[in-house]
Amino acid sequence: MTGLDDPGYGPPDPGYGQTSSGYDVPTDGGRPGRDSSRGTGAHPSYTAGLRDPNRNAPSSFAASGPPVKISYRTPSGGRETLSARVERAVPASAGAADVARVLAPLDPLDRFDPNHDRLIQKMVPAPAATLDACAPLFNELQIGLHLARVLRGAYPPQLSELVGYDVESEAPFLLVRQLRGSNVVKPASQQLLEEIRPFQQNLLRCLSVLEAADVVHRAIAPRRVLWNGSTVQLVNFRFGRLTGEPALAAPDSEWAAPEARAPRYIADPAEDLWSAGRVLVHVFDPQRLAGRPGAPDPRLLRAGLADTLDGVFRDRPKDRPEIRRIMQDLTIDYDFFDRRDLPRPSLADDRLDEGAVRFRAIRAAKRRPTSTGGLP
Repeated sequence: MTGLDDPGYGPPDPGYGQTSSGYDVPTDGGRPGRDSSRGTGAHPSYTAGLRDPNRNAPSSFAASGPPVKISYRTPSGGRETLSARVERAVPASAGAADVARVLAPLDPLDRFDPNHDRLIQKMVPAPAATLDACAPLFNELQIGLHLARVLRGAYPPQLSELVGYDVESEAPFLLVRQLRGSNVVKPASQQLLEEIRPFQQNLLRCLSVLEAADVVHRAIAPRRVLWNGSTVQLVNFRFGRLTGEPALAAPDSEWAAPEARAPRYIADPAEDLWSAGRVLVHVFDPQRLAGRPGAPDPRLLRAGLADTLDGVFRDRPKDRPEIRRIMQDLTIDYDFFDRRDLPRPSLADDRLDEGAVRFRAIRAAKRRPTSTGGLP
C-alpha cells in the first residue's frame, strides 16, 4: 500500500523479540546521552485510563458512492460542513474496528492543496462504536487536538494534521490532512538513495517537533512514514502518548525500542528516536536488518548512516543522544524545532479547552462495561 497507512488497529504483536540490542555501546564513547531525568514522571495532563490504544473490535464499512456532505467540528471547536467525493475506501484490517476512505473535497478547505495533500476520513461504523472499539480513534483525536493546540499557526508539514472530527454521531470519525506521498515499506530506490540527506533532515525535524510538543508517537515504522521527494511525514497517532504517560507495549515489536517492548512502561521521546533510526536503516541499508530483530550493529552501517545513528540504538533511553546534537553533527541544526519555537498561548486555547471538555462528556456517554481494564 502506498500513501494511506493501514487503517486497522490490530493488537500488539505478542512476540516482542529480543529486549537488548545484542551488543554493548559504551556510554562514554560517541555522542553523549540525553538527560536521564526525561520521561520519568507523568505528564501533568495525563488522566489514568484515558486512552487504551490496544483494544479493537471487528467491523466493516460501505464502499464509496455519490458526493457526500460531512458535518464536523474543527480543532478550535467550530462547526463546518464539507462536500467531498470519495476517491476510495480502505477496508478494515483483520481484528480492527475502524476503516478509512480518501476524500476529494469539492468545497474550499483551509490550507488544503489537492496536488500535495490527501484528506482521510477515519471512522468506526455505528454497529461497532462501543468505547472499546472507539478507543484508538479517540486516542488519535486527543493527540491531534493536543498538537493543534501547541503548534497553532506553526504546524509543520512533517506531521499529519487533524482537520476535524465528530464523536457525537453514531459512527464517530476524524478528518486528517495527510501528505500525498508513498510510504517507505520498500527499501530505497536509486533516486531515494540520492535523497538520503533531505530524508534524514526531514525525519529528524519531525522528531524534534514531537519532542517539543511532548508527544511520543510510539509506532514509527516504514508504513507510517511518507515521502514525496521533498518532505517526510509521520502519520497515524492512534498509539500516541504524551511524554511521561504510562503506556502498554508498542504495537510493532519489530520497530520498537527495547523498553517499549515491555508490557508496561513510561513513554519517552527516546523510543521514537530508536524506531526512526531503524526505519532509516531499513530504507537506506536494508541488508543490515534482513532476518534480524532489534537494532543493527552501527559499526557495519553504510557511510552516511553510521555517523547519523551514532548512539541511537543504545539500550537505555537516557544514553541515546539528543536530536539537537545529531542535527548539529550533520550541520542541519538550523532545521531543529526548539521548544522555544512553540507559539505563545492565544485566545484559541479557550475554545480548544471547551472542545476537550465536551469530548470527555461525549466519551463518557459512550462508555460500556468491558471485560478488560485500561491503563492503571
